[in-house]
This record gives sequence, structure tokens and C-alpha cells, in this order.
Amino acid sequence: MGTSASTPIISAMITLLNQDRLDAGKGTLGFVNPLLYSLWEEDPSCFWDITVGLNDDGCMGDGFSAAKGWDPLTGLGTVRFDKVRQYVMSLP
Repeated sequence: MGTSASTPIISAMITLLNQDRLDAGKGTLGFVNPLLYSLWEEDPSCFWDITVGLNDDGCMGDGFSAAKGWDPLTGLGTVRFDKVRQYVMSLP
């Protein structure tokens, strides 16, 4: 899945999280990158680690192999929305 598909999905997830927080009388998330990296450090199970795959079709034959932990293809991994929602709703 490329950025043209994943970016709107992540945007929709953040919108849902913000709406959940507003419905609970809490503030919106604001800039989410620091939050996502903090969440990954506290509970990496909030993301599925992509460990198999290779993106060798867009870089003139050279690409990046997926590996355990952070990698340039998926960043932190694939979001587990249910777990991220639980974490975000626990914040003040």
C-alpha cells in the first residue's frame, strides 16, 4: 500500500480519534508525530511490525527490505487502531 492509499487512511483515523476526544470533553491531538513515537516507545504492540517484504519496484531496482523494528517502508509499523484509540483516550 503506497502513500496515496495510506495517507487518507491515517488522516481518517486521526479524525476519528479527535472526534472521540472531543466527545469525551478532551482536546484534540494536535501534531501527532511526537505522540506516535512516544506511543511506540511505551507500547510497541500498538503497531504491527512489518517484517517481510521489499519495495524494489520504484527505486531503479534498488529498494528497502522490511526488517524487525523500524524500517523505511512502514516507519513505526501498521497502526492497530483499537490499541491506539485506547491509549489516546487514556490521555488527559
